[in-house]
Amino acid sequence: MRITLIFALLAASSARLAADVTDFAVERRVLTRFADRIGSTGDVTFRGGGDKAHPEAFSILSEAGRTVIEGPTRRARLYGLGRHLREPSFCGGDAPAQSVRGVYFATHFGNWYDYASEREMREYVEELSLWGCNQVRVWLDMHDFSGADDPRAVEKVKRLKMILALAHECGLEPSLLVLANEAFAGSPENLRADWRGGQNGYARELRGHYHVELCPSKPGGLELILKEREAVLDLFADVSVGNVCIFPYDQGGCTCS
Repeated sequence: MRITLIFALLAASSARLAADVTDFAVERRVLTRFADRIGSTGDVTFRGGGDKAHPEAFSILSEAGRTVIEGPTRRARLYGLGRHLREPSFCGGDAPAQSVRGVYFATHFGNWYDYASEREMREYVEELSLWGCNQVRVWLDMHDFSGADDPRAVEKVKRLKMILALAHECGLEPSLLVLANEAFAGSPENLRADWRGGQNGYARELRGHYHVELCPSKPGGLELILKEREAVLDLFADVSVGNVCIFPYDQGGCTCS
């Protein structure tokens, strides 16, 4: 029998992003960085307000020879600024067609997201906001660490929190990614998931399996999955995480009966 594990979110109390920001400091900083595209930043101003029933909608208005970018949230205003930078002649309103427009930052295997400076990451997140991105997602790859208190895990979490803080600064929603039955290295062998093919309807071995994943069908397996998942979420307890995504790819699964 195949088991489908539906994992309940443990971070239900995460705080949502503020609906209104009035200092416009981030908007002005981003505008200044791209000033060469529009000539004078003094010709562009930002204004709160607009349709609060649609917090990501923006309006671009021409008032007394100046361009006014209006929106109820920083996210909306940065999206509007992006439209203005790409199409300076545009006047009117617009709103995203889809509610979730996120980017996952893969911070493992020594890639750019793992080593870019904070300045580079900030500019990258800012540019995502100009294109209408509204979520930034990160993942703590559990199999790389012995546990939540592994010093290397602590350092990795610091970097992930830095990325999520930059997203929050730009009005984007910080998001966490988890895998359904992933586990820390050194998981109990008697609770590990099976990855072998040629059995129980599985023609092939599971791909991307690290052989430390847990089987929720074994006595104690589900309990340990929940315990370790809660330990990971606790690491981000001081971050305003908007949602937790259970990813269907990479390592995971079990071919047991």
